Amino acid sequence: MHSKYGDVVRIGPNDLSYVNEAVVRDVLGHRQGHEEFAKSPMSIPPSPNGVHGLLGSNRADHARFRRNFSHAFSEKGLREQEP
Repeated sequence: MHSKYGDVVRIGPNDLSYVNEAVVRDVLGHRQGHEEFAKSPMSIPPSPNGVHGLLGSNRADHARFRRNFSHAFSEKGLREQEP
């Protein structure tokens, strides 16, 4: 389908297929000075306890979660977990 229709192909009413990562960054990425796209409630599964985690949280909470988790996923943090 991509060879016929291009880098972005609609494969369903709410689904797009991307052929390369540059297109994904252009469509879904954050750009300085531009408003962020809201997350679709359809793409976020409901939380069993009503509290959203990292992926389903609002922008402020998401930034807070990322700061808290950043050390664990840094180069040094991953090396410390290796054994």
